[in-house]
Amino acid sequence: MISKLSVISDRATIGKNVTIHPYVIINDGVCIQDGVEVFPGAVIGKETDGSAGEKVVIGSDSKIGSHTTIYYGVKIGPNTNIDAYCEIGYPTKLVENPSLTIGAESLIRSHSIFYTGSKFGARLVTGHRVTVRENTCAGENFQIGTLCDIQGDCTIGDYVRCHSNVHIGKKSRIGSFVWLFPYVVLTNDPTPPSETLIGSVIEDYAIVATMSVILPGVIVGPHSLVGAHSLVTRNVPEGMIVGGVPARIFGPASDMKLRDGSGKPAYPWTGHFHRGYPDEITNQWVQNDQQNSIDNSGGGGVMLHDFALLESQDIGSGTRIWAYSHILPGARIGKDCNICDQTFVENDVVIGDRVTIKSGVHIWDGVRIEDDVFIGPGVTFTNDHFPRSRQFPEKFMTIHICRKASIGANATLLPGITIGENAMVGAGAVVTKDVPPNAVIYGNPASIHRYVGVTDNEQDK
Repeated sequence: MISKLSVISDRATIGKNVTIHPYVIINDGVCIQDGVEVFPGAVIGKETDGSAGEKVVIGSDSKIGSHTTIYYGVKIGPNTNIDAYCEIGYPTKLVENPSLTIGAESLIRSHSIFYTGSKFGARLVTGHRVTVRENTCAGENFQIGTLCDIQGDCTIGDYVRCHSNVHIGKKSRIGSFVWLFPYVVLTNDPTPPSETLIGSVIEDYAIVATMSVILPGVIVGPHSLVGAHSLVTRNVPEGMIVGGVPARIFGPASDMKLRDGSGKPAYPWTGHFHRGYPDEITNQWVQNDQQNSIDNSGGGGVMLHDFALLESQDIGSGTRIWAYSHILPGARIGKDCNICDQTFVENDVVIGDRVTIKSGVHIWDGVRIEDDVFIGPGVTFTNDHFPRSRQFPEKFMTIHICRKASIGANATLLPGITIGENAMVGAGAVVTKDVPPNAVIYGNPASIHRYVGVTDNEQDK
């Protein structure tokens, strides 16, 4: 049924079983596919500067609400509902080639505005009065709550959930399966107002709770949790809980339990929350959760003291990090280690499994520590034979501690040496050269006095 009170261009294409209510305007180059219904007062193919003649496609079995305006260059997928008083493909000079794609089976509720220059996957869902600026690319089943504001030049993955009143700053990058709860703000200007915009990054499966603020350039790692009312000023490691003003790390998210009395972990949330996701995705989550349960049956999460600062995302399960320790982002630490108070670990550091590092140890770039090593309190590592302030070598020298070696309290290790497997370095030793496996050394400079497992009589021979 097509009302005689509507104005339809002779150069528009109208499919079968189309219903067009009174006072609709359909301009040149518009393609209305089969089964579409257009409600009173809608305008399809509104011309803007430079847009005339760009095709408009309304997919089959879609509905266009009363007084909604659809500009040239818009392509709407099949089975999509757009409510009343929306503006779809709103023009802006910030886009060179005006076009907007809305995927199939989408729902855009009333008074929402989508600027041109963007692309959205299938099953987009919005609340009311949503604003989405230009050059935004979002994946499948993006859900945008009422009064959300997306400022453009954003990249957003699949199955992202934004509750009401979320502000996503320009140049933000959001992964897949992310949750942003009400009044979350992703900022982008480190010195406002300025022309320097640095978008924040929210990685896959991360959760940002209500009224939290993410500062420019901050990366919120995958499977992490930002607590309500947090001010996040630095990167959040994978799988960690942060909270407060400024936010600090509280420990692994996997340590938090559901409040249903089951004692099951609340995170990763994919282990228990499946509503609104396709079966093929949730079935994979179940398989992953079962495999993780098997893999972690003998281990546990990372224990992080409230006053420790952990920036690395590469920490093995069962490792304990105590008060006033600081682990930089590039460090790698294995499983079941014990990092005692006031330890500092720089970026280019690799520490194996079951290593004990006592209090007051500073481990600098270039150090490699194998499994089952003991580092006593106050041990000093060095990596530059001729250090000068603000003058750096092309590459820092490496210290290599082989498995099962022990370094006594307050020993000093000079650059470039290797401590052999099962060797013992005495307290206060100054080690200037390589130490053979099983050797027991001490003194200044350190020298070999015996070997582990060799008796005094055998040593004399």
